[in-house]
Amino acid sequence: MTRPRKDSNRDLPANLYDRNGGYFIYLNRLNGQTVTLGRVPRKDAVRQAIEANAWIEGELAKNDVLAIVKNSTGSTLADWLKKYAALLERRGMAKTTARQADWKRRALEAQFGKKTMAELEEPRIWADWLDGFIDEGKTGAATNWKSYVQDVWREACAQGWAKTNPILVLRRVPSGTKRARLTLDGFNAIYQEALTVTDRWLPRVMELAILTAQRREDLAAFDFRRRADSKHWVEKDTLYITQQKTGAKIAIPTGLRLDAIDTTLAQIISRCRDLIVTP
Repeated sequence: MTRPRKDSNRDLPANLYDRNGGYFIYLNRLNGQTVTLGRVPRKDAVRQAIEANAWIEGELAKNDVLAIVKNSTGSTLADWLKKYAALLERRGMAKTTARQADWKRRALEAQFGKKTMAELEEPRIWADWLDGFIDEGKTGAATNWKSYVQDVWREACAQGWAKTNPILVLRRVPSGTKRARLTLDGFNAIYQEALTVTDRWLPRVMELAILTAQRREDLAAFDFRRRADSKHWVEKDTLYITQQKTGAKIAIPTGLRLDAIDTTLAQIISRCRDLIVTP
C-alpha cells in the first residue's frame, strides 16, 4: 500500500502527486512510469490528471472481464430492428418508401444483426462502414445509409434500447453528386431515338412526362376516362391525378401547352389512342 497522503494533498485526484510545493507529477498506471507536469497551476494539474484517469479507465475496461460480458450479452440489433419495423408501419409510408425501408432493414440485419446494441454504440464501427461506400465512390449510398441508420438509433434511444446515437458524432458525407438535370437538348435526342423503336408507348409517355411533370408510376396509371378504380383519368377537358406516393390531388387542363415541344396535353392524349382497346 502507498503511504497516506499529506493533508494538503488529500483533494488531489488519484495518481497525481505534488512534490516540493507546486511541482506536480503523474503516475501512469498502464506502464508504471511517471509523467512530469512541472510547476503548473494546481487547477491545471488536477484537470489533466482527471482526464488521464478517465482515459486509462477506459483502456483498462477493454480487457476487463465484466466489461466484456456486458458487451456480449443483451439485446442485439436484430432484436431492435423487429421493433423498429413495427414503428415504421405506424408512420403510414407510401408503398415504395416502405419497400425500400424494409430492404434496408434486412440488409442491415444481415451485416450487424448478431451484434449487441452495446457493441454497436461505438461510432468507429459506423464510420468505417460508411467509409467503405465513400471509397467506392458511392457517396449517394453513404448519405442514404447514414440517414437511415441515424433514424434507427434515434428511435432506439427514444424507446430505451440505447443510451446514445453513435451516428450523430460522424462527419457529414462529402458531396459527390454525379448526376445532372436533363437538358431539353438531351431530352430531344432521347425522344428522337424513342420514335424509332417498336414500343410506340415510349415517345408518348415521354411527352406526358415532360408536360405534366408526374412520376413514372402515375404516368403508367393514366386512364382515358373515369372507372370505378381510377385514380388518374380524363374528364371534361381535364386530367385528374391522385398521386400514388403523396396522395396529392391535381387537376391539369388538357389545353395546357408546352411551347418547347410545340404540343398540348390534349394532342398527346389523342396520340395515345390506337386500334387496341385499352384503359
